[in-house]
Amino acid sequence: MTRAQILGFYQSKKVVWGILALLLGFFQVARADSIPDSAFISGVVGHPQSYSLSCEARSAVDWMAFWGVSLSESDFLSQLPRSDNPDRGFVGHANDVWGYIPPHSYGVHAEPVAALLREYGFEAQARRDLSWDDLRYEIAAGHPAIVWVIGQMWTGIPRPYSDSEGHNTIVASFEHTMILTGYDEAHVTVVDASTGLSLTFSQQAFLDSWSVLGNMAVTGQLSGAGSAEDSGGGSTNSGTTYTVQRGDYLMALADRFDTTWQELATLNNIRYPYTIYPGQVLDLPGGEAPPEEPSPDEPTPTIEPSPIPTLVPTPIPTLAPTSIPRILRPEEIRFRLYLPEICQDCQPARSVIPVRSRSRLHSSR
Repeated sequence: MTRAQILGFYQSKKVVWGILALLLGFFQVARADSIPDSAFISGVVGHPQSYSLSCEARSAVDWMAFWGVSLSESDFLSQLPRSDNPDRGFVGHANDVWGYIPPHSYGVHAEPVAALLREYGFEAQARRDLSWDDLRYEIAAGHPAIVWVIGQMWTGIPRPYSDSEGHNTIVASFEHTMILTGYDEAHVTVVDASTGLSLTFSQQAFLDSWSVLGNMAVTGQLSGAGSAEDSGGGSTNSGTTYTVQRGDYLMALADRFDTTWQELATLNNIRYPYTIYPGQVLDLPGGEAPPEEPSPDEPTPTIEPSPIPTLVPTPIPTLAPTSIPRILRPEEIRFRLYLPEICQDCQPARSVIPVRSRSRLHSSR
């Protein structure tokens, strides 16, 4: 191969990589445009975990309940595989002390949890190195995510660990799970497995804590939810459409048009992960037209104020003076002092007991 051919080969490679980079950048921009600044998923009900190390099972069954599948925490926990590697199964005993790392009792990571969820009919994925945009996109699409953090959004130290078979992973003390249900520009909302409460943390505290175990999460949904196959067909034009604008997402559009995001996804054959793009035309269910906004050219109707009634003052009645009793002077006061007669023969009602001195009282104890 001549020098000119070699240079031509490398130049063609640069062109190909440049085109791929441009396409990837366009996709990222388009996706970022479709992620709203804030989103919140209602309907995720939490419960306190039953065992000191069962946070993953508690988060999993609360996540399942959001999609309409009921399972007890104990049943889910008992079906997880056991291992000395949290990437392969539950490490240790569920009621041991929290805060240790393997080979001591520890808990379990995302892969075994996602695998068991798939056995119950979920399209669950164990995710690592997930970006914040990808996680926000899941929430905006209406999908709560189980996230692995440290304690109550504490910072932690990732530690390398090798199991008995030589497989390596990263662990951290006080590993914990929560369900991410919402976010805005500065905060996140989660359902805590330890208390069952919905809590709010700063976005930076969450990102720092989430990063300790490598941005680990379980995402997904119930298999077939929102897919066209469930309704037996693809998109049907109802005669009413809506063009997606920048910042739109399925949950917000569903609320706007009084429907569900699953129905919108089914009607328009939108599959997981339910991406919509600015300019995309969506069919709306039931022929419902979008609410009309007033044209800027139309004059604003003037509302005539109602007349304010005149209040006629009510005369204040004059009160007749009442007689005040006269205060007597001291010399006008007459009184008598009655003294009881003293009986010389009367005996005292009770005999008087002499009081001992303090020193004698103390000495008699």
